[in-house]
Amino acid sequence: MPAGLLGAGLLLLFAASLALSIRADEPPPPSPATESLSEADREEIRDLERESERGDIRYFRSRFVFKVDAKRKPGDATSTRLRLEGVEAFGEKNRFSYQLKVPTYYNEAPGSYVTGLGDVSFELAAVLGATDWLFHGAGVEVTLQTASNPALGGGATTVKPEYGLAALLGHQILAQFVLQFTQSVLTLPEAPAVQKLEPELYLNVHLPWFTLSFDWDNWWDFPAGAFGQTLKVGASQSVDREKRWVVGVSYLFPLNDYARSTDLGTFGLTVTRHLGRK
Repeated sequence: MPAGLLGAGLLLLFAASLALSIRADEPPPPSPATESLSEADREEIRDLERESERGDIRYFRSRFVFKVDAKRKPGDATSTRLRLEGVEAFGEKNRFSYQLKVPTYYNEAPGSYVTGLGDVSFELAAVLGATDWLFHGAGVEVTLQTASNPALGGGATTVKPEYGLAALLGHQILAQFVLQFTQSVLTLPEAPAVQKLEPELYLNVHLPWFTLSFDWDNWWDFPAGAFGQTLKVGASQSVDREKRWVVGVSYLFPLNDYARSTDLGTFGLTVTRHLGRK
């Protein structure tokens, strides 16, 4: 099917790009705020960033990510998403990146199921600057109508600009705020328009054996005139000596009725392979 071939082709092209450009992802020189820290403390900061879900704050890391999300939905329905992601860092001190996300779904309801490719996304991002422990960046994500079945996609091409602000609180805590706005630009006749404002807060705490994360997501769905809210709690850990492989688990809790109208709870598993040196 054309959509499936498109998604597979995009992923293969991205994998080839990464394979041809693999290099050591050297950390940048320490900022003035971290020069006084010991090497052990600086390594703990790198571990915190590496094991955090949105840890690209001082510079980007090239990596492959494999995600599985198992969602319970109203009416005894379930949705399982498998998403492959590739991130390629480039530019001076890896301050820029591009990212490809290719999802596939297996959705099941009483008496029926549907499976196939979802909507593919492409993102460009940049670290804009840093002042001591404070960092900020911006990006834009475009999601295309590539779903192999209308039930597996949003029925719209969307553009999502975002701005992020992050603060290292010592060498064990990373706090982040991300503001995103999603707008549909091409919509199928039977699909609803998309217009959503989404502020999101992250808190990541590096403990002796793993990193604990909290993701508080809020969004205003303007066409529906509704507000949604969720909380995702997770834990992740590097599992090899070179700290290239990171495994994480999470669970998402819906916090209000609008969030529960589409999601009764989601279990997530993430496996990340960092490229280059640690």
